[in-house]
Amino acid sequence: MNGDDLARRIGVLRAHGQGLSKLSLIWKHKQASSDTTGADCAKVARDPLRRLEPLRRRMAASR
Repeated sequence: MNGDDLARRIGVLRAHGQGLSKLSLIWKHKQASSDTTGADCAKVARDPLRRLEPLRRRMAASR
């Protein structure tokens, strides 16, 4: 590996790092600006369980 190839690889890695850094800043800002409450999270978590209840009943009936 000569100096030009090493410089090119380092440049690519730096570019990827800068892109990920910008993306993480955007992601952190989006997370912090969320207006959800604990009650909203609990409601979202319970809804899939309600949808799975008929499947559980069918599985229990077939055993």
